[in-house]
This record gives sequence, structure tokens and C-alpha cells, in this order.
Amino acid sequence: HVCELRRIASGPFHIDQAASLHEIVAVPAVNSRFPGLIGMNEVLNRLPEVRIGDPAMVQAVYEGHLDPDWQAEQKRRLPVTVGPVRLVSDRNCLVAMWWPWAEDGERRKLRVFK
Repeated sequence: HVCELRRIASGPFHIDQAASLHEIVAVPAVNSRFPGLIGMNEVLNRLPEVRIGDPAMVQAVYEGHLDPDWQAEQKRRLPVTVGPVRLVSDRNCLVAMWWPWAEDGERRKLRVFK
């Protein structure tokens, strides 16, 4: 049996990089971000990436819309996969996760992060 179990690493992330909730909350409100936090785009960097340079398109994605012609073009460029693709802005921010090969009836096709 196990009396105690502690995860000290997960993929490239190690417990030495961790901060306690108390440390994060103690950061003054004027700081927009705790210095040790890792952005979602960096955490998910093992997934394929598609950059979106057009601000209007980024806004459309934030509203949950992907242009069908753009989708078709990206699918031609990407290797066929069953998993998600990161949609990233020019500011290196994760905009959304996109499942290009999801069937129309599947639940996950686009998940937006704002």
C-alpha cells in the first residue's frame, strides 16, 4: 500500500520550479504576473503551432469563428493528426486550441483562451 505519494516532476517541469499559493498571492497587485509562472503557450509547446498574424483573425477566433478557407489552407500545411494544434498570436499568446481533423459532430473543434 501507499501512505504518501508526491509528484516531483511532470514532463519538463520539476518541483524546484513550483511556487506555493501563498507565494503567488503575496505578489503585489501592481505586478500583472507572478515571475515564476509559465505561460500556457510554453507549457503546450510540444503541440503543433499555427501563427495568426492578422489581428482581425485573432479577434474572430476569440469570438469562436474560423474562416473555412483558412482552415482548409492550414490543414494542407499541417501533418494529419488526431490531436490539437495551438493557435498563437504574433505576441506569442495562446489564442485557442484547434482540432483540425475533428468531425463536425465531435465536441471539441475549437477551445478559445482569452
